[in-house]
Amino acid sequence: MVAGREWKELSDQPETISRLILRAIKESGATAVKIDSIGVGAGVVGEMKNLRAAGVHDAKIYGVNVAEKAHDPTKYFNLRSQLWWEVGRLAFQDRAVDVSRMDNADATIAQLLESHYEHDLKGRVKVEPKDDIRKRTGRSPDNADAWLLAFYKPRSGATDWFEAAMGGPVSVPEVSIPGLVEAGDPFGFQQIPGLAAYGL
Repeated sequence: MVAGREWKELSDQPETISRLILRAIKESGATAVKIDSIGVGAGVVGEMKNLRAAGVHDAKIYGVNVAEKAHDPTKYFNLRSQLWWEVGRLAFQDRAVDVSRMDNADATIAQLLESHYEHDLKGRVKVEPKDDIRKRTGRSPDNADAWLLAFYKPRSGATDWFEAAMGGPVSVPEVSIPGLVEAGDPFGFQQIPGLAAYGL
């Protein structure tokens, strides 16, 4: 997973965020946009889908609710826990991540490392809620959340996103907001360039 460019915009207006995503699609050639669908992100999902329907862009739009059930609910408390564990922890542990050209790499990695976790009564990994991280550290882990969505592969049929991502190398760009992190997944299985919008 190779991360690169970062774009940032501070706004709670879906139209403002959507304009930035459109610019990022144009500059990066992204063909998919993954957006945190909780809160303001829900409006961004709708705005981007409307713009696609109007022919303004051709990228696929994915609304992602990280509070929903994990793809492997026997191991993870929710999707956020699975993303954090598999993309934020195991990928680094396995040296599957290249941040040598990444904008703001130190801040993103620090946020990834700040999160605590525990095992629930069923033995599943449960990552510390974002609100708890914010209270404990005084800041929101938005860059880390963007990183996780940048490498998230939406489920297609019975194929698990992470197992599918381990299929073979590719060299296409992918970006996420905020920071709209440009990334190519060397483990991608038919990986497509995309955007991930998080922490809006």
